[in-house]
Amino acid sequence: MNRSPLLAPFTVRSFRFQFPADLLTSWAQEAEIVILGWYVLTKTDSVLLLAVYGGLQYLGTLISPIIGLGGDRFGHRNVLVAMRTTYWMLSGLLTVLAYADALDAVLVFLIAGIAGLIRPSDLATRNALVAETMPSDRLMAAMGVARTTSDSARIFGALAGVTMVATMGFANAYVGVTIFYIV
Repeated sequence: MNRSPLLAPFTVRSFRFQFPADLLTSWAQEAEIVILGWYVLTKTDSVLLLAVYGGLQYLGTLISPIIGLGGDRFGHRNVLVAMRTTYWMLSGLLTVLAYADALDAVLVFLIAGIAGLIRPSDLATRNALVAETMPSDRLMAAMGVARTTSDSARIFGALAGVTMVATMGFANAYVGVTIFYIV
């Protein structure tokens, strides 16, 4: 039976689990960036602070080699699970603060800074995990398919974020982001 090379990576059990998890995490990240960016801009009315918020998303490039060492030491899967757990805990905290009407720009910057410490390492860690678990004859196809998670998120995740916040409000939109991270 001839399988499409595009579908070949899905014959590996771990990839069948990792792909949708990576997809939803990527979409949640992009939605979160848009939602929090909108929040910072509307609450502070400052483009400069919006740019600072954007810069916080890449704060982790300074410590990504340490996270990479953690992946080598404790296993990429374990590091990825810890990163994903941190994402949903932070988004859950933002959701609770939003519903309690206790959220302000300072807290958003603090939480975005924490997430920004690990976010740059997410793609490298997930790629390392795919490389560890994928047979060499399907690795190129798997990397190509896995790449669609981050590429599609830039379109659909951002649109989901805008749509959720425009139709449901900030707190309810953040419930959606948190659910994406949990799933």
